[in-house]
Amino acid sequence: GACTKTVPAAVFSQRAFPRDPTAAFTQGFAEADKQIARTVKQPSGSTGAVVVVMGNVLLVGNVGDSEAVLASDVGGETRYTVLTKKHSVSDPEERKRIEAIDSAIMCGRIMGKLAVARAFGDFEFKGKGKPLVSIVPHVTARALHPEDHFLVMGCDGLWDTVTYGDAVRTAEKLRRKGCEPQQIAQALGDLDAPSGSGATADAQ
Repeated sequence: GACTKTVPAAVFSQRAFPRDPTAAFTQGFAEADKQIARTVKQPSGSTGAVVVVMGNVLLVGNVGDSEAVLASDVGGETRYTVLTKKHSVSDPEERKRIEAIDSAIMCGRIMGKLAVARAFGDFEFKGKGKPLVSIVPHVTARALHPEDHFLVMGCDGLWDTVTYGDAVRTAEKLRRKGCEPQQIAQALGDLDAPSGSGATADAQ
């Protein structure tokens, strides 16, 4: 979609990249959001996460409920580390930020409609200077170690039904069987998915 084409390129084009990941992701996400506003003619929005591996450093930026989970082998057991922050309206910091702008939270949603507090698009919630929905990402920079094996990335379609632990254990089991990342992502999307629908996941 529009985000896949626009967001990584906008982050990589920042002068601050990769020297200052927070500035690069923050400026890049804002620039991508402006490009999306000019080119995408629909009112909806999208959460997102971008992961960059540079040598032994992992850079992650996310908005909304798209999350990246790093799986590692610790003493023969698969453990996980959540590298992102879930920007939901129920988060106390997000709620405080939104309520400082406007009493806009109804039924646990912004204007009774939106459950995420940060996203690309959703321009009806982004007034000039005082956006109810923010585009400022959470950014993580982390050194990679030999015991770090893979990432699982997904949005609420995955994480609302599958725990982080179940996702990384399933991915590790399939990885050891020789499954390709696309096959693993499909299997994760099918975990506990309601009949006729599948979650969205990426295994890297």
